[in-house]
Amino acid sequence: MSVHNSLVADGAARMAAALSTPAGSLAVGAGELTSGRLVATSAALLGVAAAVVGVLALIRPNSRFGVTNGPAWAVAAVVGGVLGTVVGVWVLATATGGPGTGNGVVGGYLAIVAGLLAAGLGGYAAARRTS
Repeated sequence: MSVHNSLVADGAARMAAALSTPAGSLAVGAGELTSGRLVATSAALLGVAAAVVGVLALIRPNSRFGVTNGPAWAVAAVVGGVLGTVVGVWVLATATGGPGTGNGVVGGYLAIVAGLLAAGLGGYAAARRTS
């Protein structure tokens, strides 16, 4: 068998293997941004930003950032945390594969953790203000 025929046979075998695998089981590259990853990353960033706002509500209730109404920071942290958590749960509920499939599973878990942390910090800041 010549080198050319060997390469053609190898290419045909690889093509047949690629076509026989289901589309949902193919892994997506680490650098590819899919819609699931975009939604999950956005929810995770929302949760992290809400956690930062919750920390600011705890350490600077009346800050120099222009918000003189301290509970507004706490409410913003709770709302952002709940939204991040809900979107993270939605991403995980609709994901058809595990990590590495491009469905945003890792980002969904991160969104849930960051959202719960933000909601807890905001709730603690709000409770501390009222007592």
